[in-house]
Amino acid sequence: IAVGATALITRYLVMKSVASSHDSAQSGAIHDFWGQFFDRPNEELKIVYADTSFALWQDLQGKNLDLGDYLNRDYMNVQGNKLFNVAMRRVTSPADITIASRIAALVGRSGGQVNLEFARDASADFFHQGNAVLIGSHRSNPWVEVFEPNLNFELDQDPQSGAPLFRNRSPQSGEAKVYAIPAAYDTQKV
Repeated sequence: IAVGATALITRYLVMKSVASSHDSAQSGAIHDFWGQFFDRPNEELKIVYADTSFALWQDLQGKNLDLGDYLNRDYMNVQGNKLFNVAMRRVTSPADITIASRIAALVGRSGGQVNLEFARDASADFFHQGNAVLIGSHRSNPWVEVFEPNLNFELDQDPQSGAPLFRNRSPQSGEAKVYAIPAAYDTQKV
């Protein structure tokens, strides 16, 4: 029931954002950025939103799993009712729904279509054509792991505190190697 309700709410918010996007004025810079992804009519943008329960399971187990672990689903074969319940949940965060809705509105203004996919339901074939936006870190959306080696900034966790931080792999003049998120904003590990 919770999965169905979450899916319905997410679809509603995305469709509402797309519908209202036609009434909004188009910002030049935003249109220029998103427009390059939609140079053909009705082009599709795939949005893969995070599996928050996967990150929670890792936190509870004190483990760091990778995409291979995620795809083989061995983590779901756990002993103990609570851990099994966490592993089986299909949960994303309200922040992911908000981000997906805002991106969908931008896509709608650019004349594109949105294809929402829960990280657990995505497959390698899903990424073969078109553009994709992955929401979450590699802990909550293991598909990020495929693309991380090509990124300059990597979302990571402080080993002592668990607080999120961004690592700058190739700092330019005046840039830091690490950007820590202030403790006041550290409300969850994902």
